[in-house]
Amino acid sequence: GAIIRVENRGTVYGMSAIYKEFLKKTDLFFFAIQNDVISHSLRSQERVQCLLPVAIHRDEEQADELGSGVILNLGKGGLRLITRDSIQANPNDTLAVSFHPGGIGFIDRQKMRLMRVNGLGGHFEYAAQFIEMDKENAKLLDDYFGICKTWVM
Repeated sequence: GAIIRVENRGTVYGMSAIYKEFLKKTDLFFFAIQNDVISHSLRSQERVQCLLPVAIHRDEEQADELGSGVILNLGKGGLRLITRDSIQANPNDTLAVSFHPGGIGFIDRQKMRLMRVNGLGGHFEYAAQFIEMDKENAKLLDDYFGICKTWVM
């Protein structure tokens, strides 16, 4: 038998299978799948996929933008965003972001800690964890997630 687990961007996918026989003419293995494929998120907070323009600041006091980009996924605990140009920041740096979650309000200079930075052929990807979120920003995000749950794809 075999248990297969794959982790991809915070989600673990798993499947168990039992080896049945070797197919002689094709040189392929034949497996009988015992369970359905399961997935389990490693994140403690739910995330939604989105495309929200974002301004990035060095800290919550800085007037000038450090850069701009697009939020790809968003949760109460953090976000993942991409930029065309590097914002010259490293993991564990504290930055701030400003964005409109779904046009229902404005989150201005929400502090975040960078967790991961990747340069990916023509753009840069950043994953960050929110820190010190106030009640107004948390409510805006809750309202935005409520809207996202009603979307039909």
